[in-house]
Amino acid sequence: MTYSYAAYCSPDPLFAWNCYWCTKFPNVAPLSVISTFYGNDTNIYGYAGFSPSTRELIFGFRGTQHSSIRNWIADLEFPRISPYNNVPGALVHRGFYDAYMSIRSEVLSAYKHLRARFPKWRVVTVGHSLGAALSGFCALDILQLHPTAHVSVWNYGQPRLGNSVFAAYFAKMVTGDVYRSVNERDIVPHLPPQVLGFAHIPVEVWYPTSNGTDFIVCSRTDGEDYNCSDSEVELSVFNHFQYLGYDERWGGPYGC
Repeated sequence: MTYSYAAYCSPDPLFAWNCYWCTKFPNVAPLSVISTFYGNDTNIYGYAGFSPSTRELIFGFRGTQHSSIRNWIADLEFPRISPYNNVPGALVHRGFYDAYMSIRSEVLSAYKHLRARFPKWRVVTVGHSLGAALSGFCALDILQLHPTAHVSVWNYGQPRLGNSVFAAYFAKMVTGDVYRSVNERDIVPHLPPQVLGFAHIPVEVWYPTSNGTDFIVCSRTDGEDYNCSDSEVELSVFNHFQYLGYDERWGGPYGC
């Protein structure tokens, strides 16, 4: 969670690794951040760094900012879709995909630089909220560039990215650890709605209570496990900010 929430930090404290979320958990390995990404037209933001102690390359992406969360959720009720990267039958949320494409060249440039330095290190993409959607597209992009890369995905409050064909393609391509945490009745993982043809990727990790410790590892093959968060009917915007007992907003408007 540290690396996901750190994506809310502005660049200076992020490069110094001394922002609120960077130092909140001393047992988490600090990162050496080498670059940040920013889409001028989309306000999309993220970073790339590496951890010598864990031998990992980390790509983190910022989620939707608090001031616009309700409008963003409303927009997800009626999403536009686009074909995905010449994969037959795969459709994705156009807004998420366009957002990722606005920083794609910067992301891949950072990846190529880091891979040249650390060719055998694991890649981990992370994000919360909208950042989780970007994290998913980043993981696929890296694997399409280097199919032998070891890529894992750790996301929080991720919306659905595309249809069932896309979800199956994602599961086939990303063979490292893929976990998307869902906090209680968080509304965002329920959007865009299934009735519009969207489906989640596995594996969901559901936290059904507010203590941030009890969790259920859901189906490893079906992202829509009705024994997990899909069983909830009354949904919550508040739960979207509260992961593992920590509120993303505690770090201030930019997490620092």
